Amino acid sequence: MITYRKDNNRQEYLGASEAPALLGLSTWATPFDVWAKKTLPPEESTSNSATRRGHILEGAIFDWGAAEVSADWSERGGNFHSRPVQGPRPWAAFHPDGWLKNEAGDEFVVEVKTARDGDGWEDDGIPAVYAAQVRYQLACCPDNIVGAYVFAYITFKDEFLWRYVARDPAQEQAMLDFCGAWWERHVTANVPPAFDGSDGASRYLLDKHPKERTPLDEADENESALVSGLMTMKADAKALEDHIKVCEQELKALIGDREGVFIPEVGKATWKYQKGRAGFDAKRLAKDQPEIHTQYVTQGAEQRVLRLPRSKK
Repeated sequence: MITYRKDNNRQEYLGASEAPALLGLSTWATPFDVWAKKTLPPEESTSNSATRRGHILEGAIFDWGAAEVSADWSERGGNFHSRPVQGPRPWAAFHPDGWLKNEAGDEFVVEVKTARDGDGWEDDGIPAVYAAQVRYQLACCPDNIVGAYVFAYITFKDEFLWRYVARDPAQEQAMLDFCGAWWERHVTANVPPAFDGSDGASRYLLDKHPKERTPLDEADENESALVSGLMTMKADAKALEDHIKVCEQELKALIGDREGVFIPEVGKATWKYQKGRAGFDAKRLAKDQPEIHTQYVTQGAEQRVLRLPRSKK
């Protein structure tokens, strides 16, 4: 029997889209991002074109998949604001995209995906991040759910495909144990993970140290080493950036008047004509129509800015 949480306070549970981040499989979130979402004041939710596309197409893809696998019964899951399914641990929960039953009465959870290309779906495969997400969902399901269907629509190929994931109690238990240890170590104890360059880590630092409170101080050994290392890395990055520009210019010269070149093992490299982007001259508007310009000026949020010494080279 499916059990749902009493509310949808997302800071109190680990969702299926967040579990792959803890495993290092997500391309859009890191462990620190997840920790920041669970412990820092909630941010205003935003969506991009990919998430909006997924929400719009989800119902049609679900119905398409249910027909493809000859489901005897199907039902869509809730929306972003609905209560999630409660897993076997207090912090474990997820939002299902839907449920299916076959003619024999077997029950399945359904995950719906849209993707721009077919990377990771070849040879009946599932991209690792989605496989981990579905495995976490199964770990949160009761024993009467015998497996999961993944319905995917590849937009660039205009292709629908489906995959089946059978239950694996050992893997599910291992995932719950790993995520549970992380949750206890970082969320319950309120101890941040290691810095990982994520937006979540930057948000945490600005939340913890919003403004400077003491004057400039002489650096200790560790601080000196970090500053020196950063200066060296930035100088190396600048040199690499310059070298990339030179290589790009050399490739353009070789392409010449052709549209580009094709490399069988890699793909095509093109140098094609396109119109310039339309721009907006804010300085000119401020000069010619200052009263209008003032009405549309917005002030960004205050924040601290890290600046390093200039290189002496």
